[in-house]
Amino acid sequence: MLKDCLERGATYLNLNCLNISSLPASLPPTLTSLYLDNTHLAKLSDTLPEGLQTLSVSNTPLESISAGLPQGLQTLSANRTNLTALPELPSTLTSLDVSNTMLTELPTLPEGLAIIHASDTQLARLPANLSGTLKLYIANTPLASLIDKMLPGILLSGGLFSAGALLGGVLPGWLTGGLHGDGIIGDPVPDLPGVGIIDGPAGGLPGNGIIEGATGGVPGGAMVGAIAGESPLGAANAAMAGAISDKGILDLSKVPRSRLASSEATVPAHPDTEALTS
Repeated sequence: MLKDCLERGATYLNLNCLNISSLPASLPPTLTSLYLDNTHLAKLSDTLPEGLQTLSVSNTPLESISAGLPQGLQTLSANRTNLTALPELPSTLTSLDVSNTMLTELPTLPEGLAIIHASDTQLARLPANLSGTLKLYIANTPLASLIDKMLPGILLSGGLFSAGALLGGVLPGWLTGGLHGDGIIGDPVPDLPGVGIIDGPAGGLPGNGIIEGATGGVPGGAMVGAIAGESPLGAANAAMAGAISDKGILDLSKVPRSRLASSEATVPAHPDTEALTS
């Protein structure tokens, strides 16, 4: 087969379903399309024809792709493989399919990339240079679960995500940076090492049980310094910090009323304060 391809300068070679575990030593240099689906291929060499435009290695035990992908490659299909990472992608790539793999992140994306299938992977973050016109399918991934919680309704049918649907087309930091510290989403807060708050400290975390007002909390519920041994932002006396659990929740039963009263003198009154101290 290969001899025939070499002799006639073939541009298309289909080796699907053959019992091969490695590429032939020499492939026709004229090839523009190569199909290796349903083979036993575990690794791609860096000797692929330079003129290759379409490469399909789906449903194989492929574990890695060398950094030597042809610079004219336009379509790469590697779904249902054992891939955990991708090399630098050719600038000419327009279509990428890595669904049903163990990928956790994507490399920097070529500007012309139009569609990525990355559903059923371990994808947890996005590259910062995501184009607003790119169609990205991420169903059944940790990233999709995160987006559903943070931006309900933004994912379309099939787990389709587009940065163009975001306000101004700007990706939030938690999409490109993933989860920080203990898994709370957002930018790190200086007084809480390793912990992030959605949109910064003023955004608050609704429903997290941190009490606004009585603790001197930032409006919206977020706390700064709300860890054991430290004083909450706005508390008048560091002794109140002993009532802060390691999860940042205030237990007023552990605060002497004299301390609470002195703190309330410096912290603006809030309806929740009166209810909790009465």
